[in-house]
Amino acid sequence: MAGCWFLVFLFFAQGCGPRYTYPANTVVDSIEKISRKEYGLDVQARVVGKTVGAVFYMPLILDESGQV
Repeated sequence: MAGCWFLVFLFFAQGCGPRYTYPANTVVDSIEKISRKEYGLDVQARVVGKTVGAVFYMPLILDESGQV
C-alpha cells in the first residue's frame, strides 16, 4: 500500500522542477518578431535579470472620439 502512494507522489512530483521550455538566448528576438508579425507593433524588448520587458511607442493613443 505504501508503494502505491509513493508512485502517486512521484507522478505528481515530476512537474515541480525548473524545466524551462523556451531558450533564454532567443526570448528578446522572439518577442520582437511575434509582436511585429502577429500585432504589427514595432517592439523593443530587453531582459534585465529574470524580468523581460517590451516597449512600443504610439504617436496617438486617442481616436477621433477621444477613446483609448
